[in-house]
Amino acid sequence: MPTFGKVVRGEHFCDREQEMEQIKKMISSKQHIVVISPRRYGKTSLVINALERNRIPYLYVDCSLVEDEKGLIAVAINDYAKNWIKLSLNFPGSGSFLEHNCRAFMWVFKNNNGNQ
Repeated sequence: MPTFGKVVRGEHFCDREQEMEQIKKMISSKQHIVVISPRRYGKTSLVINALERNRIPYLYVDCSLVEDEKGLIAVAINDYAKNWIKLSLNFPGSGSFLEHNCRAFMWVFKNNNGNQ
């Protein structure tokens, strides 16, 4: 039975080795990635599986219910805070990554909060 609306992992994730290798190479070379396909083709699952398999720290923010910029910032900060410990434990040495991105979120929040 197909799974919709959730990240697919393990035996339920189909064989997409070539695409995952491309994602790994692009991230390693600090390139931006754009994944394009129709809805429900597994774009999120592909990227998350590639990141997890290669032990690349990431923060997944579900923006499906976000209505505006202020809502996006709130969801991003909330998800970041909830996942801080998990990221730290799963990716030892990622403290500078976490700290840098936390400061970036706070800067965006601070600079946009007064403009609303």
